[in-house]
Amino acid sequence: MILSPTATVLTNDAVVTGDSTIRVINDDFEATGTGWRYEYKTKKTLMKKNVRVVLQAEFKDFLQ
Repeated sequence: MILSPTATVLTNDAVVTGDSTIRVINDDFEATGTGWRYEYKTKKTLMKKNVRVVLQAEFKDFLQ
């Protein structure tokens, strides 16, 4: 799920962009940031500023 209060859709390029905040949520993580771009063809979301990521995955033996 991708949430943002404003966005610009570039249909010819299959890209959505925004200067405001974005929130990306799925079962494995939640990410927020500002100044973003979503590329439909590659399914990539890029965030430029104030990025925060919370991982829900377990890292077994990560600090050994």
